[in-house]
Amino acid sequence: MKLNYSLTSGFATGDGAAPTRENVSSWIAWAPVPASDLAADSALSTTFYLTPRAIPQLSEDTLLLGVLVGEADIDIDSALDPQQLSYTDGASATVEATHPLGLDAVRVVAAKSGPARRQAQSALIDVPGDRQFHIIHELFEQ
Repeated sequence: MKLNYSLTSGFATGDGAAPTRENVSSWIAWAPVPASDLAADSALSTTFYLTPRAIPQLSEDTLLLGVLVGEADIDIDSALDPQQLSYTDGASATVEATHPLGLDAVRVVAAKSGPARRQAQSALIDVPGDRQFHIIHELFEQ
């Protein structure tokens, strides 16, 4: 995975390219989860955010668990404009998965701090699937 994200909104893709209507399957949808609540048997809710910087109440303890839209059975409204979501400060977009997802769907984990990232790595160590773990302060700034 080649993570590419907007500093303005946090809108991201996993293919290294800027988000466009042509690479919707590579868009990353984020689920915020308190690091202290993450366990290997957790399930993700069906609501995901395309623009994590618009998520209310992000904290040092929050993890952003990213899934690829194309792998997660998430329908994207054709009216969503990748340019608007990438470059407009305060842009907000939520999307819905058709069913709750297991942690094996998570491809990338973003944390604001090293301790939160290490907590995620420990919690997900036995969960099948390949994923990346990053500290990305910019995604948590509001």
